[in-house]
Amino acid sequence: MIYIDSHKGFKLDGEMKKTLVTGIKAGGRDEFGVKGLNLYYNDNRAFCLTDAPSVDAVRKSHEIKGINCDEIVEVKTLV
Repeated sequence: MIYIDSHKGFKLDGEMKKTLVTGIKAGGRDEFGVKGLNLYYNDNRAFCLTDAPSVDAVRKSHEIKGINCDEIVEVKTLV
């Protein structure tokens, strides 16, 4: 299933961007079965697009990295 989650007050520094891009490009899944697909952000908010088995898996995947999810929503595509 595909999920999008949001993080208010999220600041991306250069090192974090590099780490996230490397992880997304690698295409692997973490110990919760979560695979990062993309990340969208502006100056104070981020949205992660992930392929995961459940909302709980997405939450745990973020928590282990010290990131709080404000909202997690399952999404579907038209194509």
